[in-house]
Amino acid sequence: MEYPVLKKFRDKGSGKVHEIGSAYEAGEERAGYLQKLGYIGQDVPAETPEEWPKHAGGGIFELPNGEKVRGKAKAIELMGISEES
Repeated sequence: MEYPVLKKFRDKGSGKVHEIGSAYEAGEERAGYLQKLGYIGQDVPAETPEEWPKHAGGGIFELPNGEKVRGKAKAIELMGISEES
């Protein structure tokens, strides 16, 4: 699992320095030890699914197929989904 680094530290196994904000991959036992010392936080949640249509700026929205259209309503219409409030 991956864990967020809360305090900069050097991994005793690899010698690699892990910076604050980076992700650290470890097993449960090693992670528990580093969490107790305050070096890493809880496991990083899985990425959230992408939200479509994506706002590209200036009133332009990108559809999942890569097409760009002007206006969110038009993008939603072309995607064939109902607009969520």
